[in-house]
Amino acid sequence: MLMESGNHYKFIMIYFILYVVIVACFIPGTILFDLLAGYIFGLLWGSVLVIISYSCGAIVNFFLVKYLFKGIFEHKFQQMKHMINYHNKNYLLLNLIGLRLIAVIPFWVLNVLCALLNVRISTFIISTIIGIIPASIIYVIIGDGVRDSISSTGVISANILFQPKIWLPIIIMAILLFMPNIIKFIKRHQNRTHRK
Repeated sequence: MLMESGNHYKFIMIYFILYVVIVACFIPGTILFDLLAGYIFGLLWGSVLVIISYSCGAIVNFFLVKYLFKGIFEHKFQQMKHMINYHNKNYLLLNLIGLRLIAVIPFWVLNVLCALLNVRISTFIISTIIGIIPASIIYVIIGDGVRDSISSTGVISANILFQPKIWLPIIIMAILLFMPNIIKFIKRHQNRTHRK
């Protein structure tokens, strides 16, 4: 860790509270917080902190939408409910994990939809934790890589992008982001083949 042990507990609490508020209130900025966690706490503890913080924020968000703001979001998100296969309860958990992993829809939208569809809180929590792990760890690795680069060279330069600890996670993240388009392309190709 970059700070003295006497201060890092306070920083962890401030970081945690801010992260929960950001997720619960639909405020952009979680990626910056993920990078910051990697930079300050390193890969292991940074990942743990990010996953716990996001999960708690998502739970608060879930309950806020479900019990306080359901009427506001119900109409706006009516057209998007079909994106979750909530009729088949046996596959709901896998469906939600898949939607998190390949980022078909933004995480905050998925949080809202789960609340509107009355998804069980246990299913929501499990799918959220499992689904956010890959992306969270990737961003934390990048933050950790930036810290290592600064520690060894003393400055931030363009050369940092050529380090495997930086460019490899970026490539993996890009693949995850393009996964929905890749899946759509494969499905279209399969449909054309079946028609012939």
